[in-house]
Amino acid sequence: MTSFLIGIITIVAIYCIVVLGLNLRWGYCGLLDFGIAGFFLIGSYTAAILISAPSESYLFGVRHTVGYGVPWPLGLMAAAVSSGLLAYVIGIPTLRLRGDYLAIVTIGMAEILRYVVVNEKWMTRGVQGIRDIRRPFESFFPAASLRSDVVLLILTLAILVLFFAISQRIYASPFGRVLRAIREDDVVTSFLGKPVSKFMMVTFILGGIYMGVAGALFAMYTTAIEPYQFIPTFTFLIWGCLIVGGSGNNWGALLGGALILGLFVQGTRFLPSLSGHPQLIPALRYIAVGVLIIVVLRLRPRGILPEKSIEIRDEGELHAQS
Repeated sequence: MTSFLIGIITIVAIYCIVVLGLNLRWGYCGLLDFGIAGFFLIGSYTAAILISAPSESYLFGVRHTVGYGVPWPLGLMAAAVSSGLLAYVIGIPTLRLRGDYLAIVTIGMAEILRYVVVNEKWMTRGVQGIRDIRRPFESFFPAASLRSDVVLLILTLAILVLFFAISQRIYASPFGRVLRAIREDDVVTSFLGKPVSKFMMVTFILGGIYMGVAGALFAMYTTAIEPYQFIPTFTFLIWGCLIVGGSGNNWGALLGGALILGLFVQGTRFLPSLSGHPQLIPALRYIAVGVLIIVVLRLRPRGILPEKSIEIRDEGELHAQS
C-alpha cells in the first residue's frame, strides 16, 4: 500500500509540472498549445537514451544499439535543453499564428514526433520502446526497492517546488504583467512598445523546459517507455487539469492535477478488482473526467481556483472612499 501511494504521488507530481508549463503558455500568455505530448516525449526519450546502459536488440534481422549510460543529472539537463530547443525551433514559424491555427500546428507537431520515434528504430527501438532506464542513485538504492521510490519522489517534489516558485515569481514580475497583457490583447501591447514576439518565444521555451524535465522524470519513474504513452489523450488530460483547477493560477494548476490525475486516473487502479469488469475501467475513467470538466465549466467557468481579478480604481474614487 505504501509503495502504491508513493507511486501515485510521484506520477501526479510529474504531471503537475507539465500542467505548470501549460499554465505558463496558456494561463499567462494565451498560447493555445496542443503539442504537450510532443515536448513530454522529447524529454522522456532524450533522458532514456542517455541514461540507459548500452544494450542491443534485434528487429527484422537488424541490430540496434541504444543507450549511453551517462549520469542521470546530465540526462535531466539534456532533456530540458532538447525540449527548450525544440520549442525554439517550432516557435519560430508557429508563434506567428493565433488561436485554432496554433493549436492545429502544435498537435500535428506532437504526432509527427511520435511517428518519428516509431520509425527511427536505430535510435529509439521503435514500438519496442526503451527498457531498463536507470533511476537516480541506483548504485545506492536498487531500482525495485521502496527506498528508490522514495528517493525519486523526493527529487520530483523538489523539482515541482522549484518550478512552482519560478512560476509564482514570473507572475508577480513585470515580465508576467507583460505576458498577461499579451494574453488580453497582443496588438495593444505591441503598440505600447513591448516586443511581443520575444515575450511569447521566451514563454514557449520555458513551458517546453517544464514539460521536458517532467518527461525525463517520467522515464526514470517507469524505467521503460514506449511511443503509445504519448498519444494526444495525454495532452487533453493536461488541459483538463488546467481547466478544472483554474487557468492563470498556479495553485489551481496543482489542484486540477491532483483531482484529475490523482483521483480519477491514478486512484481508479483499485476499480478493476472491485467492479469485476476491468475492460470498462479505461472508458469509465475518461467519462468521469469529461463529466467533471463539464460540471466545473457549468458552475465555475474559470475553474475551482481561478486567477485573482485585479480591480483598478481611479484616483477620484480612492479619495472619496478615504
